Amino acid sequence: MMEFDRFLTALKTEGDIQSYLDTLPYNPVAETKSPFQVYLRKNAHCMEGAIFAALALSKLGHKPRLIWMDAEDDDGHALAIFKKDGLWGSIAKSNTSLLRGRDPIYKTLRELIISYFEFYFNTKGVKSLRSYTAPLSLGKLSNGWETTEGDLSYVGDMFDGLKHYPVIPRRTKKVLTLASKDVMHACFFCSDEKGLYKPS
Repeated sequence: MMEFDRFLTALKTEGDIQSYLDTLPYNPVAETKSPFQVYLRKNAHCMEGAIFAALALSKLGHKPRLIWMDAEDDDGHALAIFKKDGLWGSIAKSNTSLLRGRDPIYKTLRELIISYFEFYFNTKGVKSLRSYTAPLSLGKLSNGWETTEGDLSYVGDMFDGLKHYPVIPRRTKKVLTLASKDVMHACFFCSDEKGLYKPS
């Protein structure tokens, strides 16, 4: 455990946390490991990565907070969010190359979320981001979530009780263009196919 604490302390910046998550293979298994288990097993999916990042961000003085992005005919996506000099940024683990973290340059959480819109599409190229939640504070979790061997899948269920904010009006969906082949290639070239959503 002390080794894990030292490892977290060695992540000196938000960029260090993102870089670490980028080195981890994607975990396609339907489970949610604690940050300590992510460290031991050296893989993560988006929820595991976001929870890990929230813990690491707390070591830098940030509040451990997550946001969930809902998608239509696609996987949702979890972000660890942080505020620096009054501006919002995020850290994320993704099975695609374009839904990872964002530098802290956004005045509002909506601006941050909108930065993902054009790059949030399923394997058919359909832009799928529809809404996002209010922030979830991991400070509400029971003691031991950082290192437990148990499953933390219940964290995902907690987003259901939060306010959801629409990203686009419903009428706008029919005018959305498909992602281009070049952008799709840039997005999925390093993806683990076992972890990709299969759209209808």
